[in-house]
Amino acid sequence: MMRGMCAAFAVLLAVILPDFGEAADAATATARKEGGMVKREGDRVQIEGVPVLWWGNAKACTWAGATEAALAPTAHPYSYAQIMEMSALAFRARWFRDKAGKGWCPSSAVGELGDEYQLFFRECGWQWRTEVRGGGADMTPLVPDVVKSIDAGLPVVCYDDHLDMAVAFGYTGGGKTLLFRDYHAGDKELDLPANKLGWLLYFPTAFTAAMPEREAALESLKLAVRNWTRDPMPGGNGGAYLYGRSALEGWAEDIGKADSCTPAEREKLFFLGWFCFDALDDASRSQKSFLDNVAKALGGKAADHLRSAAEVLGRTPPLTRGAFERKDAFLGPWSGKDIKAWTPEVRKREQDLLRRIATASDPVFTEMGKALAEAAKDAGR
Repeated sequence: MMRGMCAAFAVLLAVILPDFGEAADAATATARKEGGMVKREGDRVQIEGVPVLWWGNAKACTWAGATEAALAPTAHPYSYAQIMEMSALAFRARWFRDKAGKGWCPSSAVGELGDEYQLFFRECGWQWRTEVRGGGADMTPLVPDVVKSIDAGLPVVCYDDHLDMAVAFGYTGGGKTLLFRDYHAGDKELDLPANKLGWLLYFPTAFTAAMPEREAALESLKLAVRNWTRDPMPGGNGGAYLYGRSALEGWAEDIGKADSCTPAEREKLFFLGWFCFDALDDASRSQKSFLDNVAKALGGKAADHLRSAAEVLGRTPPLTRGAFERKDAFLGPWSGKDIKAWTPEVRKREQDLLRRIATASDPVFTEMGKALAEAAKDAGR
C-alpha cells in the first residue's frame, strides 16, 4: 500500500480505534516469562523465532500475518487461520467509496482497523497497548518502548515504512536502527533508522487468560453475521465503508464506472480490484474451519445449522480461486497482465463474479444466522 493516510483511513481510525492502552513498560517480569528468547550479539538485539513474511504466502492480510509472526516465539502463539477465524475476518467483505461514488481506498481490505482486530484482542488473552499517531507523525518518542518490548521478548506489530503491517523484532545501536519482518522484504530482514517507524503500533504486553471457548465462538459468529448485512461505516470525504452483500454489490457497480474515470481513478480502481479480491480469496480459505470450530464450541441445534452452512459452502464452486487459476479477472501481478488487459469484457466478468459470490453467500449466512438464534436460546435456558 502507499505511504501516507487517505481521508477514509483517517476517519475510520477516529470512529473505531478504541483505547487498548496498558502500562507503557512492557519489560515486566510477566512479559519476560511470556515472551520469546532474546539473543544479544554486540550491539545487536533480536527475538529468536520470528518467521519471515512475504507476499504470495497465502497470508494476504498483513495484520493477521504480522500478528501470527509476532506471537510465534511467545508462550501463547496463534496461527494465521485462528486469527482470521477469531476476528471473523474469514467472512468479511468490505469496500470503500467516497460521497461522489469514487475515491476508493486500499483500507477496504485491511484487518488492522475495524471491529475485527478488536474482537481478536478481546478473545486471545493477550493484553495490548495501541499507539496511533496518524501519517507523518514523529514516532521516535515511542522507540524506547519498542526497545523495551523487544528486550522483554515481545515483538511489536506495527507499520514500518509501508502501510502494511510488519513486526519489529530487534534493534541495533541501542535502538538507533530497528529490525523488521516485512512483507516487502521477504526472507530478508528490513533494517531501518528508528525515525522510519510507522504511525500505528500494537504492543502485546502480558498474557492473562483467553476468553472461554464457547463465548469466543459466539462473539466471532455474531460479528461474522453482522458484517454481512450491517449498515455502512462512515469514512472520509463523506464516504463510507460498505460491508457484506452491500460491499460486493457496490464494488461491482463501481467497476462499471471505469469508462467514466480519469486515468488516475481508473488505475486506482484496477489496482484495488485485484488487491481486494486477493483479500477476499484469502479470507475464504478460513471459512470452513471457522464453521467447524464454532459448531464444535456451540454444539446443539446451533451446530446443526453451522454444519448446514458448511455443506452449502462445500457445494459452491470456489469462485475466487477459479478466477486466480484462469487469470481472466482481477488481473493482479500473478496474472502476468496489466491494466491494458482490463477490457470491458473482463470488467463484465468481474461484476458477474462478485454478484455470483454474493448470491452464493446468502444461504451460508442464513444458516449462520439461524445458528446464532439457537445459541441465544441456549444461553437463555
